Amino acid sequence: MKIGELSQRELEQRLRGGGLMLRAGPFVACIRANAPHVAEEVRLLYEDYPLADDEPVADFHARLALGTGLRRFIKPKLYFHCDSDRPFLPMPPALAMPLLEWGLNWAVANRGHRWFMMHAACIERHGLAAILPGQPGAGKSTLTSALVWHRWRLLTDEATLISPADGRVTAAIRPVSLKNASIEVIRRYCPQAVITAASPDTHKGTLAHMRVPPDALRRAGETAAPRWIIFPRYEKGAPAVFEPVTRARAFMRMIPNTFNYSILGPTGFEALTRLIERCEIFDFRYGDLDEAFAAFDKLAAGATPLSISQGDAQGAGAVAIDLDAKPVTVGVDAATPLPAGKRNSGKQADPVATLFAALRFPYTMPELEPREWDTLALMARESGVLARLAYHWRTQPGFDALPARLRWMLEATITLSRKQATGIKWEVNRVARALVPLGVPVVLLKGGAYVAAGLPAARGRWVNDVDIMVPREALDRVEAALEAEGWESSDKDEYDEAYYRRWMHELPPMRHRNRETFLDVHHNILPPTGRLKPDAAKLMAAAVPLRFPEGDRAPYGASCLYTLSPADMVLHSAVHLFQDGELEGGLRDLTDLDALLRHFGGLDSSFYDRLIDRAEELGLGRPLYYVLRFTVRMLGTPIPAGATAHADAFAPFAPVRVLMDALVVRALTPVPPGRNGALTRWAGHLLYIRAHWMRMPPLLLARHLVIKAWRRIVDADPKKEDEAM
Repeated sequence: MKIGELSQRELEQRLRGGGLMLRAGPFVACIRANAPHVAEEVRLLYEDYPLADDEPVADFHARLALGTGLRRFIKPKLYFHCDSDRPFLPMPPALAMPLLEWGLNWAVANRGHRWFMMHAACIERHGLAAILPGQPGAGKSTLTSALVWHRWRLLTDEATLISPADGRVTAAIRPVSLKNASIEVIRRYCPQAVITAASPDTHKGTLAHMRVPPDALRRAGETAAPRWIIFPRYEKGAPAVFEPVTRARAFMRMIPNTFNYSILGPTGFEALTRLIERCEIFDFRYGDLDEAFAAFDKLAAGATPLSISQGDAQGAGAVAIDLDAKPVTVGVDAATPLPAGKRNSGKQADPVATLFAALRFPYTMPELEPREWDTLALMARESGVLARLAYHWRTQPGFDALPARLRWMLEATITLSRKQATGIKWEVNRVARALVPLGVPVVLLKGGAYVAAGLPAARGRWVNDVDIMVPREALDRVEAALEAEGWESSDKDEYDEAYYRRWMHELPPMRHRNRETFLDVHHNILPPTGRLKPDAAKLMAAAVPLRFPEGDRAPYGASCLYTLSPADMVLHSAVHLFQDGELEGGLRDLTDLDALLRHFGGLDSSFYDRLIDRAEELGLGRPLYYVLRFTVRMLGTPIPAGATAHADAFAPFAPVRVLMDALVVRALTPVPPGRNGALTRWAGHLLYIRAHWMRMPPLLLARHLVIKAWRRIVDADPKKEDEAM
C-alpha cells in the first residue's frame, strides 16, 4: 500500500497518533507530527512511497512537535525529535517540512552505520553509479535534479550508502533539496518535476523540495556498481569539462565528505580505499545544463564496468563490519529468570516492566514479539540505556534471532558508543597535555572518568563532554592554559557568563575551536550557594591517581590525572542526579549508580561502611539515601540490608519521602510511545524546581528564573534558531 492511497483523515490520524511507517530505500522511519499542514506536504512529496506497516521495527522514530505552554501562543516554535535526540534548535511552524527533511537526513547520517556513508548525490545508468560529492553552492543538487529527468536514475541526493561487504551502492531515495536560484532552474528545465512551494528565510536561503521521479521509486531495490566519482562545480559561462583527479588527491578530498569514516575505523578506511581504486575520478565544471547533459551522456556511452579481481572481491568481503569479540559475561547468572516482560499466555508485554526487567537482568533477553522490540528499543534509546543493553544482549544466543533491523540498530549503537569512548580518551589526552605544566591535580568526573578508568559503568555509556575538577585557587591558570590550547568559553551571553563565575561551581562550558568538543571545568561538585556544601578540599585530598585499563597507554601528562575516590565518585553521581535538576537522562544516571555500586561493592566488603561515613562527613547523606532507595527499588541493586538501614538515618520526614517516591519514580520512568506523558513532565518540572530551591537562596532563585523565562520567550534570533541545521 502506498501513502497516496490513504485518505487525508487516515494520514493525519497516523501522523498524530501511532505514527506513519514510511519506507525510504533501505530505511524505515516512523513519523509523527502535530504541526499544521504537514500531512498535505507529506502526501505531496511521498505520495508514491510504500508504507512499511509490515515492518516490526523502525530504524528511527522522527517527530515534529509544537512547543508546549506559552510557546504555543507566543512566537510558537516547532521541534524535531529523533528517538532520544533533539539535534536542531526550534523553527517556525511554517518551516515544518524543511525541518522534517533536515531531520530525516540527520537520522540517516547518524543511524545508518551498516554502510559506509558519504555526503554526496548518486545517480545510475546501465547499472553503473556516478557519485557526486559537492560543497554547498557547487551546483550538486541542481545538476543531479536535472540529470535524473534526463535518462539517469536517482539513487540519492544526500547520503550515498556503500556496502562494506561488496562495495555496491544502495539507493536511499528521498526528495531532492533545491535552494535559491536552483528552484526556478529546475522548474524551467524539468517541467514534469513536482516541486513544493518555496520556503524563504531559512539559514540556507529559499528552499524547496522535488518529488522523486517515479522510475527511481520503482527501481528502489536495485543496487549499482560505483564507476565514477565526480566533483561538480557550476561556473557561469564555463564549458562542460571533465578533468582527471589523482586517486591520492581524491582520497583526501573525500574524507570531509563522509559521515562515518572515523566511526567505522579500519572498515571506513578500507571501504573508501576500494571505492577510489574502482572508480574514475574527475572534476567537472559546467555553466550550462544542456552541455552537462551531453557530457554525461558521452561519459556513460563510453563506459565499461571495471573488472574486480578475485583478490579485490576477497578484500571487499573482509571489509564487513567487525565489532570485536563479544565481552565475557561475569558476575551475573545468565540463567536468571526474567520476572517481567516475559511472554505469558499470549498477552502483550508491558513495555515499562520489560525495560526495567531488561536493566535488572541484562544478560537475559526478553521474549517479545517484533513490534514490542521496536517499542522497547525506542524507550531504551530515549532513556540513554540502549547501548548498555546492546553490549549485554550481543553476548546472548538469542541475539541472532532478533529482527534484522533491530540487530543492525544495536550493532550500530555499539559502534557509536566505542567511537565516542575513543574520542573521550583523546580529549582526556589533550587536557592532560595542556595542564600538566601547571603542576595541579586534574580530577576527571562522571562519564569521562568511567571511560578513562575502564569502569563497568563506561560500557555503553553515552558521554557528551569531559568534566574535570581543579583546585579553585588554580582556576585562572587552568582557564588560561586551556584557552592557549584552543578551548574557549561557549557562552557569549553576558548574564550567563557572570552567573557562572559568581554563583556556580564551574566555569562556563568551554568548546574547542577546532574539534568543537566540550569541556566543563569545576572547582566543586555543587554550587557554593546551595544548601549542601561539600568541602572541595576534602574531595581533592581523597582523589586517587587515574588507573588506566589494561591495554590503554597512558598519555603524556597522565601524572596529573586523578579520579574521585570510589565513595566520592558515587556521591558525586548522586548529587548530579538529585541536586542538579536535569532529569532528562535520569534513568541513564541511575544505571550509572547501579553499575558503580555493584562494582565497588563487589570489590570491597567494607565499601558501604566507608560510603555512609563519607556521606555524613561531606554532608551528602540525603542524596545517598535517595540513591540507595531508588537503585534498589527500580533496578534491584544488591545493597546490604545494613547499609540501607544506616542510610535511613538521612531520610526526610514521611510526607516528603512519600512525595519524592512518587515524583522520582514517575520522572525516571520513560513514557511508552502513544501514551500521555503529562504526569511525567510535571514530575520532572517539580523536581527541577526542587533542585533549584536546593541550589540557590529564594531571592536569587526568583531573580534567575524570571530572567531566564523572559529571555526564553522574547529571544527570537533566527540565526541562533537555524544553527546546526
